[in-house]
Amino acid sequence: MTLSVHDIERWNAGDVREVFHAATSRAQAAMDAAAGLATLPAFETWGGQAADAAREAIGQTRKDLDAHGDEAMTVANAARAAADNIDRMKMELTNLKADAEALGMGIDPLSGTVLPGPKIRSPTEAELKRAQLQPRLDKIVAEAIWLTWR
Repeated sequence: MTLSVHDIERWNAGDVREVFHAATSRAQAAMDAAAGLATLPAFETWGGQAADAAREAIGQTRKDLDAHGDEAMTVANAARAAADNIDRMKMELTNLKADAEALGMGIDPLSGTVLPGPKIRSPTEAELKRAQLQPRLDKIVAEAIWLTWR
């Protein structure tokens, strides 16, 4: 998979956090519904085989709702972690760009290479600065690729 700096720049932690909030709400709704089924007032006075069958069916429904709530919380936690990683990756990239600019260098967002800026005249100076910055850029892109595959 090819992933560019441009791709990383387009990531939006806010969108992923919306998934976190939606999944958290869904988990809470499932857990609330399961708790509500456990306290149905009809079962306080209802007896017999029909009541036993209903209790058993509601017990299974509660288990299903609890499982659904657990799955939704798993999604929520994964979305929160992804959003945190996006924020971190974008901050690292922002810091790298600032360091590159301070050194008179630039970053090509499509090729993922550090390039000399217009004020850099010496090929030796350009190579020394590129050697300082390119490994950081490569690390950011490699980590971003790893995060998309895990």
